[in-house]
Order: sequence, then structure tokens, then C-alpha cells
Amino acid sequence: MARYLRARYVRHRHFNRIRHSTAFKGFLAEQADRLESTEEDVFDLMKQGYTADQIRGLEDMPAAPANTVAPSISGTPTVGEELSAANGTWTGYPAPGYSYQWNRDDVAIDGATAADYTLIGADEGTNITVTVTASNSVGSASETSDPVGPVAPAPVAPVNTAAPVISGTPTVGQELSCTTGTWTGNPTPTYAYEWQADGTPIAGATSSTYTLQAAEEGTTITCEVTATNSAGSASEVSNSLGPVAAA
Repeated sequence: MARYLRARYVRHRHFNRIRHSTAFKGFLAEQADRLESTEEDVFDLMKQGYTADQIRGLEDMPAAPANTVAPSISGTPTVGEELSAANGTWTGYPAPGYSYQWNRDDVAIDGATAADYTLIGADEGTNITVTVTASNSVGSASETSDPVGPVAPAPVAPVNTAAPVISGTPTVGQELSCTTGTWTGNPTPTYAYEWQADGTPIAGATSSTYTLQAAEEGTTITCEVTATNSAGSASEVSNSLGPVAAA
């Protein structure tokens, strides 16, 4: 222990002796000006073990990372979709590297440590954040994004549970109406209509109502409804009306 303390004392005396030399003062002043810092900060680098050449090679004063703009998340918060983390904005020199931790309702998700994360069933109904940690040779700091969510369930293609129904009087000149029927599916489907005479599509008849024309006289009328969402589509044919009577 005595030898260690004596070595520290000698090193301290050496630093203070060279610090007061004209050449060293000039070096400190030059580097402090170049790095937009103070002579004391430059001298501290020397005490930390930086050589004069290493200091001359610095582009800025070493500093631990600090966050100035929080990380953020992009992507759709739906089961099966991929979310991506943006680092945010950080100061610090040398330039920091980044690591990630995804969180579900503020609890770390085991193994979710990449810049991207694919949402799973366990995430449904929760809020998701990502914590970005910036690290360099001086230190590290962490910042957490705003949450996205609640996470929606995975998309499911439409399935018909009750067929469409057409109503009205099957007579030329009369207007018929078609319901969508009942469908499951996520997201909620949108609907398209196709009126048919004896099973053959009627040109241009693609709304939820149709006024019967003379060409349909004697035929049987149906309406096919197609339900579509991001997961797929399905079609179902209504009940039939007819044969269509003359006006």
C-alpha cells in the first residue's frame, strides 16, 4: 500500500510539474480552444490516461450520451405486425452505439432486444414501448418511447354467419333491396354487391338496391354479397325472388 501511495504522489507531482511548463500550457490552451472546452478538461483527459496524440485526434470532448429527442415507434399495433424503433436524438462523444428493450405495459418482454419487434398474441390489448440505451466509452443512458396501442387482435378473414336477404316486389320497374347479411372478421369488412338474374350477373348492378328491368322478366333474382378486409374476402348469395312479373 505504501508503494502504491508513493507512486500516486510521484505521478501527481509529475503532472503538476509539466502542467506549469510553457510548452504544456500552450498544448492545453490550443486543445481547449480547438475542442471548445477548458484547459482543466483537457488536463483531466491526460490524468485519465489520454496521450497528447490521442487528444489531438479527438473531434470533440468525450462525453457520456444524453437524450435530446425521445425514441419513437413506427408500425401498426396489431398482432402479427412488425414494429420498428427509432433511436431518437442523442449527444455524446464518441458517437454512441444503441441497444433496445421492448416492453409490454412497462414490463420488459423476454428476448425482445432487436430494433424491430413482431407483435404476438400475448401483446393483444396491451401498450408497447421500447427503451433505447445509448452507450460510449464514457458512459450510457436510457430513454423510453411513448407507448403505442392498445394492440389490436390479428386480422381474420370474413366469414358469413347469416346470408344476405333481398326484399321487394319481383315486378319489372320495382326496386329490390339487399342486406349485407351477418359476418365475422377483423378488421370489420367492407361489402360489395352483385345482382344476378338466373345466376348470371346483371351488368352495372352493383349497389345495395336494384330496379328491375324488362330484360329480367321471367327470371329469378339473387344478390351476391362479397365481404373484404385486410385478411381476405368471402362471398355469399342471398335468397331468391321471382320469377319477375311484367310491369
